[in-house]
Amino acid sequence: MVNWKIIGHAIQKQDERFDGRVLPGYGIWAPSIRYHDGWFWIFVGDPDVGILMTKAKDPAGLWEPIHIVQAAKGLIDTSPLWDDDGRRISFTHTPTAGPGEANIAVVNRMSPDGTKLIGDEVLAIDDE
Repeated sequence: MVNWKIIGHAIQKQDERFDGRVLPGYGIWAPSIRYHDGWFWIFVGDPDVGILMTKAKDPAGLWEPIHIVQAAKGLIDTSPLWDDDGRRISFTHTPTAGPGEANIAVVNRMSPDGTKLIGDEVLAIDDE
C-alpha cells in the first residue's frame, strides 16, 4: 500500500456517535470491497448496528448513502459472493462479544440489489 493514493471517500458523513473522537473497538470493521455487474460495492460490519452497504459506478465518484442491510448486534467480517447466475450470498462472522465467539460463520442469501438479507441464516463454520 505504499504507492496507493486516496481517490475519494465512500462515506461522506462522520458517524454522530463518535462526536469527532477516535474510539477503539467501535464503528465499522473490515470492509469488503468488490466489483460486480458494473458497480463497486462495499459491505461492512458495525458490531453495534449490523451489516452496512454502499455502492458506486466509479470508486472516485459519488457513492450511494450507506444503509443497513441487516440490523443486529455483533455482525462483522462481511463478504459478498456472487454466483454465476447473479445470486448474492453474504458471509458474516458473528458474534464478536468475547474470546472464542468470533469463530462462527453463517451464510445468508441476499436480495439482488444488495439491500437486505433473505431467509434464515445457515451455519457454515463452527470452529469451537
